[in-house]
Parts: sequence; structure tokens; C-alpha cells
Amino acid sequence: MIGVKHRPLGAGVFASGVLLVACRESTSTTAPPAEPAQPSARAAAATAPPCPPASSDAGVPRLASFVAVEVPGTYWIDLVFAGSEWSLPGYIPMPHHHATRIELTNLAEHPVLSSIAAAHAARPLRFTLELASREVTKVPGRDAWRATYLARILAVCAP
Repeated sequence: MIGVKHRPLGAGVFASGVLLVACRESTSTTAPPAEPAQPSARAAAATAPPCPPASSDAGVPRLASFVAVEVPGTYWIDLVFAGSEWSLPGYIPMPHHHATRIELTNLAEHPVLSSIAAAHAARPLRFTLELASREVTKVPGRDAWRATYLARILAVCAP
């Protein structure tokens, strides 16, 4: 991307089309406190299970473009843990003048991802996501739009 300025649009979304994945956590306070993990359980939880061999009849397509994405829909996508968020290791095409963000609505249901993030630093994990909704808003006074997809994690594995 020669000559492209990375202008922040807010909350980790950039005009260059770089996608960062936000974590929408549940705010419920009724859940019981988690049991302390034993050392052997922590070590086992620090790695993601390997992804099954790819097959033509797997039925879940890769999220390769936001231009042709169907909502609702189920897709797989590789993500890396960067800083405090899961993000794309590369670029996914999107409509012109759009910045796109995926919010993981059920990350709290996958506490093992916290320990996996540290163990897989800079290495991608494959997420199977159910895209439930999309909201597109125009940026006031600019020829730009922000698209936010709400997605539910269905599975995670190491490619």
C-alpha cells in the first residue's frame, strides 16, 4: 500500500481498511467465579487444537471479501492476537471508502482464548464465525462509511 495514510477512524479502525476485531464482552455479574486453573490444565489450555484437514465439502467458505459477504452467514477467517485485540494478519477487500470492524459477541464464552493468545503470539488461529448482523454508518462530513459486523465464535483451531 504505497502512499496510503493510516488515519485513525476511532476504536482501532483505520481508513486503509485494516480490520481490528473488537471484543464485546458480556457484562453479566451473576456468573460464579472461575475455579483456579491447575498448572497442567493451564499448559493444556495454552494451545489451540489443530484444524482438521481441508476438504472440498467442509461447507464453510473463507471470508475473503467484505464486498460479497452475506449476512447472516458462516465463514472462517485467520486472526492473530495483537496487543489487546484479535486482528487480521493481512488485508481483506472491502467496499471503497469503508472501514470495517468485526465485534466478537461471545468471546467471554471462550476463556481459553486468553491463554491461547499468549501461546500463539504472532501466529494465526482459524476462527469459524457466524456473522449475525451488519451496521453501516456514514461518517459525517466525509465520503466514508464504517461497517460493523457482529459475529459469534463457533470454533477455533490452529491451521
